[in-house]
Amino acid sequence: MSEVQAVLFQGFTAPAASKWLNEHGYKPIKKMHREGTLMRYRMREPNYKRYTTTTLIKPKGQKVFLVLGWRN
Repeated sequence: MSEVQAVLFQGFTAPAASKWLNEHGYKPIKKMHREGTLMRYRMREPNYKRYTTTTLIKPKGQKVFLVLGWRN
């Protein structure tokens, strides 16, 4: 079973990203971290064996990346 390990945002402001997280029921365990043009919000610690990323494209060139992890 997969779990969302992190949510990354591209083309969002920090308040807009926080609003998206709240609207979709995500609660970060750490503060936002910037990685180049991305803002990362960690949902769980990165202790998974496998990962994949799913991209959700929004209007105006905004993107939301869900990092999914599997424990087994």
